[in-house]
Amino acid sequence: MITYAELKEVMAANLDAEGSERYLDVQDYVPAINSAISRAMTAIGWAIANRKGSEEALRDLTYVRIFQTNSEGGVAISSLAPALGHSIWNVLGVYAQPETVPPNALPNAQQDNVSLYRPDVAWSGSGSSVERVTLEEVPVLRNNAFLSGNEVLASNPKRVTFAYYIVGNASSTDYNSGIGEIRVLPKSVTKKSLVAISYLAQPTELDANNYNLPTTFIEFPQSMKRTLANWALQYISWKQGDGTNLQANAMRDAQELFQLTVN
Repeated sequence: MITYAELKEVMAANLDAEGSERYLDVQDYVPAINSAISRAMTAIGWAIANRKGSEEALRDLTYVRIFQTNSEGGVAISSLAPALGHSIWNVLGVYAQPETVPPNALPNAQQDNVSLYRPDVAWSGSGSSVERVTLEEVPVLRNNAFLSGNEVLASNPKRVTFAYYIVGNASSTDYNSGIGEIRVLPKSVTKKSLVAISYLAQPTELDANNYNLPTTFIEFPQSMKRTLANWALQYISWKQGDGTNLQANAMRDAQELFQLTVN
């Protein structure tokens, strides 16, 4: 992980501003670093979508948690952010019928529309893989035994397959299932059950209240420090508007160090 002070030190050296007050924390450095974090998130999102990049680089943002689905086999991951203590940025994988610690953990009694984060249960590193599908595929796969998540093989424990899709917000006045909902199929198997979800947490955003706290970290590896600093320098160069080579230098260094192109 990287601290604000570490990034600021690299930036100040490039700005030739060590010990000066030409650039201020809240006015200059904090928004510049937040801009770099946002840009990194865009690049990483592209890398994940294209199955590139290293899981090791995202270890401080990667979580696996156990959730309890509602009666539709859904988990409202956005609504559960307060319980998790952070927002979910990107789902990496879903596992149905997971093995747990303690073993053989059971769902709690809840209303039909309620999904839960289960902090009392941990993932044991196994479970059935769940294929991601689109909303358009859901009606097609339901009665097709050759597609994952179908109901045809749902009653056969040895042949059942699983899929998940993002429904977002499917709530009504009588069935409020929350926002950011993903649903796991086949519903006849996954409703009111435990599932494991691997995901990336939203990186910490710096602000005037937390940037200099010793407990505040930017959850990217040290290997990305120079890249983030260069992207933050590019933001400052835009603010300057002075036509210096700072922007071009930061762009070149960022592409070399991060090995991803973001326009």
